[in-house]
Amino acid sequence: MSSFLTLAIVQNALELGFVYALVALALYLSYSVLNIADLSTDGCFVLGCAVGATVALAGHPVLALFAAMGAGVVSGFVTAFLQTRLGVQSILAGIIVNTGLYTVNIAAMGFSSNLNLFTVDTLFTRFAALLRGTPLEGWGGLILALSGEIPLVLICLLTPYAFGLVMLLLTGFALTVAAAIIYLATVRSM
Repeated sequence: MSSFLTLAIVQNALELGFVYALVALALYLSYSVLNIADLSTDGCFVLGCAVGATVALAGHPVLALFAAMGAGVVSGFVTAFLQTRLGVQSILAGIIVNTGLYTVNIAAMGFSSNLNLFTVDTLFTRFAALLRGTPLEGWGGLILALSGEIPLVLICLLTPYAFGLVMLLLTGFALTVAAAIIYLATVRSM
C-alpha cells in the first residue's frame, strides 16, 4: 500500500501555499495596515488568473503575467474610485466590485467556465524546460512559487527602515496621526 503523503502531494501543497500567501499578504495590508475592509481582493486575484490564462492561450506567456497584473490593478482602481470619489463605504464597494467581477471573469475567459492550459506554453513550462536535465528537474513550480515570496520577505525585513513602507503603515492610522500632528503643532506654538 502506498503512502498517503507522497512527494508530489507535498510539492503541490507548497506551490499552492506560496501562491496564496501573496493573497493573504494583500488581505493583511488592506485590513490591518490600511484599516480598510476591502473584500474585492479575492475577486481581483481570480481576474488576474482569468486574464493571464486567456493571454497565455493566445500565445503570449510572458505578456500574460503583465496583463494579469494590469487587470488586477484596474479592478483595484474601480474599488478605490467607488470609495474615494463616490463615497461608498469600503466594505460595500468591495462587495459591489467582487460581485461584478464574477461576470467580468467569465467574460475575460471568453464566456467559458474553464480553460485548458495543459498544451499551452506558459512561464511554468518554459522554466521547466530550463531545468530539464538538471538535479532540479520537476521542481520548477515550487521554485517559481518561492521566487514570488521574495518581495514578501523584503517587505518583512525592510518595514522598520523603508520610508515608503512606514508611510504605508501610517496611512492606516491617518486620523490618529493627523490628530497627533495637530496636537504637536498646537503645543509647540504655545
